[in-house]
Amino acid sequence: PRLDPVAASRLLENLAAEIRKVRIDFTQHSESYYFQEEDPDLSLARQLPYALALHDTAAASAVPELQISAAQLSKALEQLTAKLDDEFLGAGGDLNNVLAAYAQDHGRTPRS
Repeated sequence: PRLDPVAASRLLENLAAEIRKVRIDFTQHSESYYFQEEDPDLSLARQLPYALALHDTAAASAVPELQISAAQLSKALEQLTAKLDDEFLGAGGDLNNVLAAYAQDHGRTPRS
């Protein structure tokens, strides 16, 4: 079932907040990058491309609340991928390249 725009917006904002926490964790505890989740469904490296797909869908919406939430999610994803690229990957390029490099580095197939 489809969520109403307010509920969907709230979910995107919560996702952005969690992604910001991950960036902080990588900043304060860089060794956590090297720990890999055994369950692929719980793997951040596998799930981040899906977060980007959610962003793209919300950003394309005509609903202002979803566009605002998409912008917050975009900022969180940009900050996280910049951290990943600068500190661990050196993949360069756009957000998609960094997410793909992160998934590959952790032996995961990105969820799309």
